[in-house]
Amino acid sequence: MKNKKSLKLAASVVLSVVFAFPLSSCGPDEPIYRQVRQEHKDWGAFKEGTWWVYEEENLGIRDSIYIFRYQAQFNKTEVTNHREESILSYFSSSLNVNEGVFGVAYASSGVQMGALAQNGGEHSLRCYLVAPPPVQGKTIGTGPRSQYTVFDTIYPTLQIRDNEFTNVVRANNNMNLFYNGTPTLLYSAKHIGIIRKELPEYNQVWNLVKYYIVQ
Repeated sequence: MKNKKSLKLAASVVLSVVFAFPLSSCGPDEPIYRQVRQEHKDWGAFKEGTWWVYEEENLGIRDSIYIFRYQAQFNKTEVTNHREESILSYFSSSLNVNEGVFGVAYASSGVQMGALAQNGGEHSLRCYLVAPPPVQGKTIGTGPRSQYTVFDTIYPTLQIRDNEFTNVVRANNNMNLFYNGTPTLLYSAKHIGIIRKELPEYNQVWNLVKYYIVQ
């Protein structure tokens, strides 16, 4: 009798444990969402309504760039329950660029700038790194082995025309695919974006003269 009572007691204990924790042994794991770091968003996650106006120093002509689409989403990864955020800010230009995109992703080390080009009837994204949270002297490969960007100078403040900008980093790109594979110097400010563009092969310097930022 004792053995029967012991078996009944053991069975009741097992059943009570099973029903007390019904989710512990079945069902998929809750997704883990990995967000883009805020310091990366500060450099390039611009929303609709953002615009910049640049003026070329020698010719006096202007080019306006505006954000016409902002897309934030969580993408699936190789790990089943992991989702990683990516942010794309699509822009168009009145003069130099038909269409491009600023991109920030969870796994990236900063902001990328890409040109949307037609390739065999499909859009292809050609990117290089614009500015991470600034690390002076840091070199980053941005495409083929022969292509790279060096963050060679950090300015606590920098005067561009009538505007003074703080926390500015200069990105020296030796082969900028966005500008026909030519060398460029891009000056970027936190919460502002690109404030100056130097294209030596074209003998052009574009300075930011007006802007409106939505982040």
